[in-house]
Amino acid sequence: MATSHEPRRGAIPLSLAHLRDSQIDAVIGAAKEGFLLVDAERQIIWANPALRAMFGLESADLLGRSSSELRSLLTESVEDPASFLSRNEEIYQDEATIIEDEIVKISQPRSITTSRTSVPVVSKEGEYVGRLWIYRDVTKALAAERAKAELEATNRRLVELSETKSIFLSTISHELRTPLTAVLAHSDLIKRRQACSGNEKDLQHIEVILRGGERLKSLIDDLLDVSDFESTVMRIRESRFFINDAVSSAIDSIAPVTAPKHQRIVLEQCSPDAQIVNDRERFEQILGNLLSNASKYSVDGSVIRVVAYIDGNAVKVSVNDQGEGIDQSNLFSLFEPFYRGDDELTRSTQGAGLGLTISRSLARAMRGDLEVSSELGTGSTFTFGLPLIEGEWIAS
Repeated sequence: MATSHEPRRGAIPLSLAHLRDSQIDAVIGAAKEGFLLVDAERQIIWANPALRAMFGLESADLLGRSSSELRSLLTESVEDPASFLSRNEEIYQDEATIIEDEIVKISQPRSITTSRTSVPVVSKEGEYVGRLWIYRDVTKALAAERAKAELEATNRRLVELSETKSIFLSTISHELRTPLTAVLAHSDLIKRRQACSGNEKDLQHIEVILRGGERLKSLIDDLLDVSDFESTVMRIRESRFFINDAVSSAIDSIAPVTAPKHQRIVLEQCSPDAQIVNDRERFEQILGNLLSNASKYSVDGSVIRVVAYIDGNAVKVSVNDQGEGIDQSNLFSLFEPFYRGDDELTRSTQGAGLGLTISRSLARAMRGDLEVSSELGTGSTFTFGLPLIEGEWIAS
């Protein structure tokens, strides 16, 4: 037993009587950590309720117990009794030993993982008088750490997959575009020759090839846009332009889509002086996508309403259709890549489910946003807004 009068580093310089003081007893007794106080002869002289609960023991089972009795009681509860006993003996061999955050798994009365700390207790004269053990339940903390590690690993894997997907989309899209351009160019050349020869049947076949090629080209362009968004290389080419001019241009370009369905577009223009500094081509692309969707999901002879207006520091354009509307539970999924509704009309309508994804990504890249409001049976309204002047868009 040590006889030095110098306090040991890391040891608790208190008397056992002090540790059993009623005030300290009350504080530690209410603690969530388990406290166990053992004297120099390894007899238990004090244990708080938390420790007794961890090992499934009553106070009468512990107090005054000898070292051998203590080993018998505690080893009934731990998961690995042999290692537990061996480690304890190793610690007791050196009175100055201090351990911190050592893991002990308890199996009875319930399965928990504890982290224990043990420090020697010395008298004011520096004499070893016992040892204090502190057990802390870290079951939930360790589970949270494991879950976090698994989540981080999953996230890294998803990032890798996303990057791989983006590279694939970009590569395959460029590889498809080159031969498709040749097909479309030669088909158009043949169409012109057939138009001169007057062979209507062959001309119809060429028209089918051209329409299919244009649809494929549109899909490839969409895939390239998605790839650009995900690789953060989307370029916005800004210039100053009038809102009404860009809106009218987008409506004119969609006429070949609405005309066969005898649909009418009603336009309510904003102030003729309204201008923005942004990417006009992308502006018209967003509006074109919204108009195309409005036409696709509305019946023949319906009306599509387009309203351009100033709202604070933003210019907004809304497109309202007379379609079947969208269930509220599906609104948040609309802008997900490749999302397609499960209704009969959507299944019968051509599309890859990329138009809205691209449109919202474009709007945000242009310092704006794209939103939707819809209810079943009342149609849908898509609204996108962009800053009226250079700077951040202020949402209403």
